[in-house]
Amino acid sequence: MEEEKDEKEEKQTINCTVESCIHHDNENEKCELGQITVEPSTNADSGDPEDESMCGDYEEENPEDNMVEDQ
Repeated sequence: MEEEKDEKEEKQTINCTVESCIHHDNENEKCELGQITVEPSTNADSGDPEDESMCGDYEEENPEDNMVEDQ
């Protein structure tokens, strides 16, 4: 029975379309992490799906590219 569980875990994928995340595989629309943590967002309990949860492992792909330099 333990063998079946291990096989299932290996086949699990995390579909993701958040292109700004460093873990996002643009070509396959998947998360490259083996697991993620789903966390409640600040607007939890609103009833709107987009307000209820978020990926706790999100990391901005290139945060320095988005910074405005003072000149």
